[in-house]
Amino acid sequence: MMKRRLFRYRGVTATVTVFNFLILLLFGFGTFDTYNLFINEKDDASSIAYFVLFLGGFILLLACATIVMVLIKYSKSVMFLNIYYGFLIVILSISLIFQKFGDVYKSVSSSDHLILRNYWQFYISNYINQ
Repeated sequence: MMKRRLFRYRGVTATVTVFNFLILLLFGFGTFDTYNLFINEKDDASSIAYFVLFLGGFILLLACATIVMVLIKYSKSVMFLNIYYGFLIVILSISLIFQKFGDVYKSVSSSDHLILRNYWQFYISNYINQ
């Protein structure tokens, strides 16, 4: 009887499990800390802070689900991991961009936003239509 394997090498399974466990710990602590902040400061919480709490909780649940799927060797877990890691990279990239250009963003006028948006639409449409 053949063993059912999810990944070709056992090291990949161990690496994915450890990485997801670290993400589970980091986002679990962050979500718990944000929740405690809301309990202490109910009136000062903004809608962005609620969105961050929701996003942290969502990533926490996804990390837990991916750990379970890898450990039970579910056949669709590779697809789920690809979507999860893509989502994680996009969220972390957006947060890094906002941290880096947070002050610059406030000083840019709306007409400059429209010019940049139209430029990127033109560039992408020309790239796709080649």
